[in-house]
Amino acid sequence: MSFFNLYKNIKFSHVKNQFLAVMCANLVCLAHGGAMGWLSPSLLVLQSDETPLVSGPINNETASWVGSTTYFGGVVGNFLFMALLNHFGRKRTFSVLALPNLAFWIIVTFAKRIEFLYFGRFLGGLTGGGTFVCVPLFVAEIADDHIRGILGSLLMIFVCIGVMISYIAGAYLTYSTAPFVIMGFPIAFLVSFLILPESPDDLMRQNRVADAEKSLRFYKNCKADNKEDTERFKKEWEKVQLIAQQKLDRGDKVHFNDFCTREARIGLLKGFSLISLSLFCGSPVLMNYAALIFKDSGSKLDPSVSSIIMIAIQLIATAISTSLIDNVGRRILLIVSSTGTTIGLSAMGAYTYLSFHNYDLDGFDWVPVTSISVSVFMAYIGLVPLVFVVLMEVLPVKIRASGTSYCLSLISLFMFIIVKFYPTLVAIIHLHSCMWIFAAVSLLGVFFGWFVLEETKGKNINVESVK
Repeated sequence: MSFFNLYKNIKFSHVKNQFLAVMCANLVCLAHGGAMGWLSPSLLVLQSDETPLVSGPINNETASWVGSTTYFGGVVGNFLFMALLNHFGRKRTFSVLALPNLAFWIIVTFAKRIEFLYFGRFLGGLTGGGTFVCVPLFVAEIADDHIRGILGSLLMIFVCIGVMISYIAGAYLTYSTAPFVIMGFPIAFLVSFLILPESPDDLMRQNRVADAEKSLRFYKNCKADNKEDTERFKKEWEKVQLIAQQKLDRGDKVHFNDFCTREARIGLLKGFSLISLSLFCGSPVLMNYAALIFKDSGSKLDPSVSSIIMIAIQLIATAISTSLIDNVGRRILLIVSSTGTTIGLSAMGAYTYLSFHNYDLDGFDWVPVTSISVSVFMAYIGLVPLVFVVLMEVLPVKIRASGTSYCLSLISLFMFIIVKFYPTLVAIIHLHSCMWIFAAVSLLGVFFGWFVLEETKGKNINVESVK
């Protein structure tokens, strides 16, 4: 079934403002993707004699700290922006979300000391941590059930676009010029998000009922003088009132016991498991160390060009996943994605093993970029983007915001660990062993999708289940 057949029964006029709002919200994902992609081409400069740092070229240990500090910032950003969301609401929080990212680009442009790079990367991580809390929550609150999957998947598309732009800018522009290309994205986000109203759910939480009605009319594009729209608005407004009443009945404050219910424990366990699979399959390593991996693989192809090819394929895969995720469903997509990722990483491990033992691989220079591209393509049609969709669907309504924050802080923490210690791990067990470990984790994703993950396609996630 094609993308267009899947959505042929949807009147775009009903959801166009939802698409507009999500596009504006995801500009911050574009900015964050640019910050993530900055590392790969920049390390080639920072470790060379052309480094702008007064201390000279950096070693692998320092490089690992430059790479990982952004994810430490992500842990802080998860909790910081969740607190801001709960205290100031969605729109006010979004208005400051991109500021640390903008500061990051200014710092890396002019930094001459490694300490400033650490600080800049930490600030970039603050935006990243906040992005993965704020954007999925905003999408979950405004999106219709039948397009929630595609709108949720746009987060990873925009991140991939940002990474690709950063890779290209880093490959073909100077170290100090490239940041100016990406710097426009956080500014565009700050400007564009001013036009959007807060979500109806959040306005009801603030007891701003009249504003909530206006917001709902905007996001559902319901005209007051249209009979069909009036009937549609009444049905949607009843849902908003039901959700608000449920929140009022149970109270806004989340207690420890709310995390101890069977539904909460199962949801958190599934979220934790999916997060672990999506990260320990090697996706953050490929994102941050792409150029170095291709350089160390023994391939004669240019590392920067190979990295750009890889991220372009990642972008295509993520775009494809937006139609598949609401078409074939979550479970099948995870199983197929994990299987393909396992095959690609196993092939990369085999090639680098043979290269390490000095086998003649003339004529096989295409294997590293092909195997990594297969791995990335398969991971990003399901295994990676599913996290940000399924996480909002498996957590109970009451703990969704705080539970999402805790789960996403794990993402930042795990990425910090992986990116920090990957160079050390490669030095100890070599590149081929790392690839095979990632392949083994990907294989676990097949069993998780087959035996554990339930299908959540089309599930109404804003209304509590009746017990």
